Amino acid sequence: MNSGGKLIASVRHHTTPILLVLPLLILTLLVDRLGGVVTQRIVIVMFVNLSLVVALQMFMGNSGVASFAHVGFMGIGAYGSAVFSMTPQAKAIALRNLYPVLREVQVPFIVALLIGAGIATLIAAVVGFPLMRLSGAASVIATFALLIIIHVVLVNWSEVTNGPRTLFGLPNYTTLWNSAVWAISFILLAYVFKETSLGLKLRASREEEQAAASILSLIHISEPTRPLYISYAVFCLK
Repeated sequence: MNSGGKLIASVRHHTTPILLVLPLLILTLLVDRLGGVVTQRIVIVMFVNLSLVVALQMFMGNSGVASFAHVGFMGIGAYGSAVFSMTPQAKAIALRNLYPVLREVQVPFIVALLIGAGIATLIAAVVGFPLMRLSGAASVIATFALLIIIHVVLVNWSEVTNGPRTLFGLPNYTTLWNSAVWAISFILLAYVFKETSLGLKLRASREEEQAAASILSLIHISEPTRPLYISYAVFCLK
């Protein structure tokens, strides 16, 4: 096969991500050039929601196991990155009871983002393995209970989250192009993960748990755990 034929075959093989990413790039460019502030804000929220949906698909879509806990881990990542990215002056106003060790800490946006994702992933590593030993209705109920626990903790941990009140003073890094780049990156990550060995095994365990366990040496209670961590980390990045 000549180089032209290889290129065509490669494009055909990767048609799905191309069809998903290209319209988003066109939309971003049009809104950047022609849209007003309100339109840009709407598209930014769309990209944020798109990132959340893709993170859900990475685990739930491939494993077939429903999980309500993703929203809770998004909250953990959001508050974690907020505390580490806020200026000391903003913390003094918005988080007056913040622990002294965190009052003067401020790191760049990307570092704060990774810290928030790391905190959520660490907690997921603690609770994810026992949760993934469950299946069916028990798994759904357990993740919903975990969501309630996280919600109660975040609402009442006023020293870090300002409780049920608004957490203000955060630097604005969520621009149109930033949100578009992150959303597109997550789409590509989800596509690549789906085609990996772990992604294929996860879908096999979804389609036929017993056959997958016997033929592919899969264990349903443990295989979803690693993509669960990845999905939680992606989810809380937004």
